[in-house]
Amino acid sequence: MINVAYVYTTPHFSGAAVSLVEVLRTLSATVRPTVLTPRGSAAAFFERAGVGRVFGVSWLSQFDHTRFGRYRGARWLVALRELLLLPLTWWEVRHFAAEAGEVDLVHLNEITGIVAAVLLKLRLGVPLVVHVRAHMGEQDRGLRSRFLWRLFDRHVDAVICIDETVRRTVPTRLRCQVQVIHNALNVDAAAKASPEPLPPALAADSGRLKVGIVGSLLRVKGVYEFVEAAIALCRRRDDVVFAFVGGGVRRLSGLKGLLFSWLGLADDVEADLRRAIDEAGLADRILMTGHRSDLANVYRHLDVLCFPSYYNAPGRPIFEAAYFGKPSIVAIEDPTADTLVHGVTGLAIAAKDSEALREAIERLADRPDERASMGTAARELALRNFDIDRNAAHVLALYRELAAAPAASTRSVSPT
Repeated sequence: MINVAYVYTTPHFSGAAVSLVEVLRTLSATVRPTVLTPRGSAAAFFERAGVGRVFGVSWLSQFDHTRFGRYRGARWLVALRELLLLPLTWWEVRHFAAEAGEVDLVHLNEITGIVAAVLLKLRLGVPLVVHVRAHMGEQDRGLRSRFLWRLFDRHVDAVICIDETVRRTVPTRLRCQVQVIHNALNVDAAAKASPEPLPPALAADSGRLKVGIVGSLLRVKGVYEFVEAAIALCRRRDDVVFAFVGGGVRRLSGLKGLLFSWLGLADDVEADLRRAIDEAGLADRILMTGHRSDLANVYRHLDVLCFPSYYNAPGRPIFEAAYFGKPSIVAIEDPTADTLVHGVTGLAIAAKDSEALREAIERLADRPDERASMGTAARELALRNFDIDRNAAHVLALYRELAAAPAASTRSVSPT
């Protein structure tokens, strides 16, 4: 049995949490997990999943140097907050290290938590695996980039990139091993989830094209562009229905809400979307289902998935939908063939462009044969690259390799 401490630095539920749980369920006979995470919807999800001990803490600092999230303008205030809370992060890490028991290695579930993960690695003296799930952008210049990758060279033993799109944004010169291990979906488990009632317009076999966006309601997921495209299409034609499948992560109120909104640091996205839909008088055709656990039931009823995020990378909903034979419209500049083949498994469009999104939806609405062909090709790609047993076996092989060898240069426990 390999004892792994997982570091999940955000309190919010996301697809990254689902991807981690899928792997842990598959490796339950060989991996004993302990999850270090801030208290919130993600911690609650891990506890419900029952995959291991969940160690909830008040805070873990994370620093974002990904392509979209890197600090600029007012976002430097976010970096300052994370920096000021580093002592609390160190305290939480020390407490966790003292309580976790035997740990063979540390696995960070997203690169933004690298500082907390390195602190834990230093404390425990074990190897560190870092999952890179976000597009890193250009990383060859700048003080922050040099610091980040120097941190990797000194303290990280292995890097897992979720696909080739992400892999090509990670420097090739890193001293640690870097490999692509795709995310995966346990289709059998997803199919067994008890279906919940769907809104009639989504469940009915009305002949209308059903287009959905799946995931937390965040600006960076392209939800504002999606609602703009949906409203425009609903006004042009009567044969399309839209659905937001997911809930908001925050509600803004009071002085704090006004300040965050004014600085552009946060949005009450769900309220904004509901307002736009209500003002357009289209609540019967642009549906908001809230968070759902029966995604297999959702994908069976959708015809097209949209993933118009700002990340310039494919997300988990793309291959989830593909398993059910549904094509995707994805905001990505230069997709790699392991996740999306433009015109074959779906359509690639520009980010932050509601008109391009509207045109892509209309193309698939008007060409049912092309839509069906793309869905078939998407399923074939998903079965080829996102098999849960095969990909979990790759993770386990990496764990065994690292657990059997000494950690890299900083394997010794740091002083208190």
